[in-house]
Amino acid sequence: MRPTYERSPALRPDPSARQPLRHVAFGLAMRTWADGAQDGHYRSGQAIVREALTDPGLDSVLVSDPLRSWASRVSPRAGRAPSMGEDPTRDLLQHYRLRRGLPRIPAEAEAVFGRVERRLLRRLGPRPTVLVTSDPVQAATADPDAWADVVFHAWDDFAEAPHPHHRAARDLYLWAYDRMAERDVKVISVAERTAERIGAPRRHVIPNGVTAAEFERPGQPPEWFSRLRTKVALYAGTMESRVDTAALTDLAGALGPSWTIVMVGLVTEPEPFERLRTLPNVVIADSWHPRPQVLAMMSRADACLLPHLDTALTRTMSPLKMYEYLASGAPVIATDLPTIRKVSGRCRLIPPGAPWAAAVRQAAAGPRATAAEIDRFRAAHDWQTRYREWRAYAFAGRS
Repeated sequence: MRPTYERSPALRPDPSARQPLRHVAFGLAMRTWADGAQDGHYRSGQAIVREALTDPGLDSVLVSDPLRSWASRVSPRAGRAPSMGEDPTRDLLQHYRLRRGLPRIPAEAEAVFGRVERRLLRRLGPRPTVLVTSDPVQAATADPDAWADVVFHAWDDFAEAPHPHHRAARDLYLWAYDRMAERDVKVISVAERTAERIGAPRRHVIPNGVTAAEFERPGQPPEWFSRLRTKVALYAGTMESRVDTAALTDLAGALGPSWTIVMVGLVTEPEPFERLRTLPNVVIADSWHPRPQVLAMMSRADACLLPHLDTALTRTMSPLKMYEYLASGAPVIATDLPTIRKVSGRCRLIPPGAPWAAAVRQAAAGPRATAAEIDRFRAAHDWQTRYREWRAYAFAGRS
């Protein structure tokens, strides 16, 4: 069944408002549009694109996938390119090259992304278009004279990310940050520190959000979760080195057999989690779960956890899972970090290195959020609300 992106009446622009820029090209980073379709495009960069596809104030939207190798194109795991529906003004462009991996040095990056840019411009034709990209290197190498404006949507600080690809390209990302500042690329970031690090004069902060409608009927949790007969403290998210596994190990021991710590998500760095796997009251569910099941686990957990180490990366994060926990109505306990402190009074904050058990027990024993409180939180942080603010800044044009 082909997806449709009906233009939303709720987003119809004020006819008295100035709408100077009506064409946009979105450059995705790391994950393709097909990757995002598996989970409803709920992550920051793709959630904004999803909203733009339904925006009647935009005459055309071209989505540009991140670079992939031709080997990935012929892989048995490669599926068909996703359809953008029946609207001819909504389109998808995919990019492939012979070499595996992404550029590592500025000269190679300029050559590779220059070819991508020329393909985009040929597809778009001679119309003033805003380039919005979540790839810092694409933003840095874009020709400012070829676009009505260039916008970098920073949903993470790539220079501090723990993934091997990011580590290998760290010097290139730092170069890209400096280049963006020199070229006055507009920056929209989920956290102030990332915007400050890039140093671009034109910058604005818009945190992560949620799709409120997803939480109205969260579905059923997986069968193994329903069989648990203990209280549950849930962590949902990628399992990598930013997670404070020492705090979780101590928490498992302090809570004892009347609690189960459930960790759901992809394990990208196994070593820090080896000790946790051996504990009798810890379940690491690293197989893929449909998104409705993950949301159902959040809503049924006795407490939801966000145990991050205090690092350069986590201080620039706007933790998506925290917003999802709160939108599910669950009590939340999180490491006390700058981007978390002002989000909600329903979130109990733990100083880095401090024990968690008392706060987890108190959160589980206390009253849960009321339906009215949950509805207000969802409405305030819904992606459609975020998109209104995002669009007003992204399409304002150069001053």
